[in-house]
Amino acid sequence: MDLIGGLRWRYQSWIEPRVHLHRSPQRMLARWANNRRSARAPKPIAYLYADPTNSGDYASHLGIKQLVGRPGVELFGAPIALRKTLNILRQGPQGAAPWHAVVVGGGSFLQSCFDDMWDGLISLDVPLVLFGIGAAEEPPARLVTSAERMRRIGAVSKSIHVRDDFTRELFAAAGVDGVTTGICPAVNYLHPCATASKTRATHLLHVVHDVDLALADVSGQALRSKARELAAQLGLEYEETRHMESVQSRLLARYARAAVVLSSRLHGCIFSYASGRPFVAIVCDSKLNAFLDTHVPQAPRVEVKTAMASLSAATLKAAMAAPIPDPADAIAANVVRMREILAEL
Repeated sequence: MDLIGGLRWRYQSWIEPRVHLHRSPQRMLARWANNRRSARAPKPIAYLYADPTNSGDYASHLGIKQLVGRPGVELFGAPIALRKTLNILRQGPQGAAPWHAVVVGGGSFLQSCFDDMWDGLISLDVPLVLFGIGAAEEPPARLVTSAERMRRIGAVSKSIHVRDDFTRELFAAAGVDGVTTGICPAVNYLHPCATASKTRATHLLHVVHDVDLALADVSGQALRSKARELAAQLGLEYEETRHMESVQSRLLARYARAAVVLSSRLHGCIFSYASGRPFVAIVCDSKLNAFLDTHVPQAPRVEVKTAMASLSAATLKAAMAAPIPDPADAIAANVVRMREILAEL
């Protein structure tokens, strides 16, 4: 390998993924400065979530930080960042005080691809608070973490507050008691943003999860074509997002102008619920059914395998005509639960 090739390989394998994870060099520097300040706090807190480029993960993190009401060291659970994350937690804050809390969530952390993260956290003597986390299962490619690992997670956690009954029942089956359930904390962050936005109701917003569609052997392009046809039948403009753009104003604006949302992503449904927009869920795995069954059982859904045949303009019209649920009580319950958790630390 020549010099140029070697430099390109190092950039592509080491630098580029990290720049992508942080979204930009400027955000990387801002996070570094925040972490240095937060690590010196009298009662330092760390926030651990999966990936800031994933809109759902990041909105959940923002909701948790809003609920706690304090800045903290921001850490990532994505595999490329995991070694550094565990080293920071192991070394402890830079001030005299130990970690006051390491808040993990939200996101679908209880799946096997995060087993290394959990094994690392279990090995550390840090006060873990799990808030808004969930499980995801779409066998054989995506599996829930083992009951034994969930038991060990429960043994080292100060408190566990999950986003749906499915996840709570998994902990219960593993012998972990005292787990509470609430709405995904992304709703706490998003609802005030949506309330302040002007709505237009001119678009069909299609929120696409290409990986989940591929796992179900459903063509993403065919589903896009179907969604465009439905938009035309309803006299709406078609718009789509993969939800990999953090939580920028342009993403929130997409929801503000949506007359209806069609989503194969969990957080497409959660963003819709928080924004007061009617939606139809395309169910690809267990986490989407878990959200719907726990919080909005009346919301329309179609199974991904039959979506091409069963989706129709009538389905979307019914969603648009149905009463929109008010998330106020769920938001308030999260506030109360976080206050209880912080008081117990």
